[in-house]
Amino acid sequence: MVIQERDREILRRCYEQQFLLIDHVVRYFFKGSWRRAYERMQELEEAGLIRREPFFATGPKSVIRLGRHGLGISSQLHPVEIKQNVRIDPFTVEHDALVTSVALRLHQLWDGVWVPERALKQGEYDQIPDGVFVFESGNQVAIEVENTLKGKTRFIRLLNRWRFDKMRLILFVATKPHIYQAIQRFLMEGPSGIPFALTLWSELDQGEPYAWCPKGNLQIFNRRSF
Repeated sequence: MVIQERDREILRRCYEQQFLLIDHVVRYFFKGSWRRAYERMQELEEAGLIRREPFFATGPKSVIRLGRHGLGISSQLHPVEIKQNVRIDPFTVEHDALVTSVALRLHQLWDGVWVPERALKQGEYDQIPDGVFVFESGNQVAIEVENTLKGKTRFIRLLNRWRFDKMRLILFVATKPHIYQAIQRFLMEGPSGIPFALTLWSELDQGEPYAWCPKGNLQIFNRRSF
C-alpha cells in the first residue's frame, strides 16, 4: 500500500501517546468522517501498521496501537525515542486519552513540536508535565491536563516545583468547571513570578479562548509560535 502523509501523522501521534482512540482519528485526521476513518484504519491494520485492541476501560471502543511495521516507521519519524508500553494502564487511560486530545487540538493552533511525558527526562525538568511544546525559537510551553481535583496543599507544592524550570509558560487545561475554579484559586494563592496560565478544555476544544492567568487574560491560542 502507499503510505500517505496523513498515515505517517497518525503513526507519529500513536507513537508519541502510546495509543489513539477512533474518536481522535475521526476528528483530527478525517474531519469527522467515520466511514473514511474506519476504512483507512482497516487498510493500515491489514498492512501491519496498526493493530486494534479491545480495551474494557474505553467501553465498546477499541484502542489503536502500533503494529510492528508501524513501530519501525514511526520511530524513524520522531526526533526522540519513546519506549512503548506493553499494556495500557486502565487507571490512567482516561487521563492519557485527554492529554492526546489536548495535544492534537494544540497541534491545530501551534507550530511547536510536541514532546510527550515519556520522552522528558528527570534532571532536565524539576517537574515533569504531561508534555511540552518546543518552538523554533527554543521557547517551551509545558502542558498539564487536570482531570481530577488535587488538594490545595499538594497542588501548591507542585506549583513551587516549577520555580527553576525555564518555561515560557505552564498551561493548565482543566477538564471540568469545578476543577478550573479550584485551580484558579490555587494559582492566585500560589507562587508569584512563574508564568502560569489556565484554560477550560471544553472552550479550547471548540475555539480559541483567552487563557486566564493571575495577572489577566492572555491571547495564546491565536498565534502560531512563541
